[in-house]
This record gives sequence, structure tokens and C-alpha cells, in this order.
Amino acid sequence: MSVKEIGATIYLCEGTKVYSNGKNRTARRVEVCNTNAIVIKRFMEYLRTFEINELNIRARVILHDDNNEEEAKEYWSNISNIPKSQFIKTSWRRSSSWNKKRLPYGTFVVRYDRCKIFDLIMNDINEIFSV
Repeated sequence: MSVKEIGATIYLCEGTKVYSNGKNRTARRVEVCNTNAIVIKRFMEYLRTFEINELNIRARVILHDDNNEEEAKEYWSNISNIPKSQFIKTSWRRSSSWNKKRLPYGTFVVRYDRCKIFDLIMNDINEIFSV
């Protein structure tokens, strides 16, 4: 599979299609949330095939109270090649017995707020998966 096919498939399955911008409107932004390093790495390869400004990429980790924030940020920064300076505030969740130590680096969210890139990704999805 090509980088385009892999990236579009990841976005189809894991990406945000629309969200409410808080003003009774929907907006389009590129956002993928996952716990799998391979998924994040492959999606970042795909995202970087577009003409993007690397400084506009934002990342977030979602952690449980038993995770180490600095270790998680370092891990995801290395996987995604996004500098830690572009990480926004960490989200914290209360740990339960079910997920204890299950996700040592938490969940990673990558975001790129550009409608043009969102539209190009949706075009790729439509092109690859048209019925």
C-alpha cells in the first residue's frame, strides 16, 4: 500500500470528520487520536506529504493518573517527530483497575487546523474508497 492509501485509511477509521466549534457551526480540522505508535507514525508520514507548516501542528497526550507525563511526551515526540514545544496541555483521566498500566504512554492526539488539508484528505478518502 502507498503512503496515501495508508494515511487515508487511518483517517477514515480514526480521524475527526467534523466538530462543533462552539458557535453552533461545524468546522473542519485534521485530527487523529490513537494509542498505537505505528498508526501515529504512518499518519504523520501521510500528513507530511501535503504542503503543511510544521509549526502549525499541535499534539496532546491523554493520560491516566498513574502515567508519567514527561515520559509520555518524550515517547510521542520521538514517534511523531513533533517537538514537545508544540504539545498543548495534557488531559488527565482517572485510572481504573481495567486500564492500569495498559497504556503506559497514554493516548496521542495530533491536530492540524487547516480546512484545505482536511479537504485534501477527504478527497483522498473519496478517491480510494468510492463505491
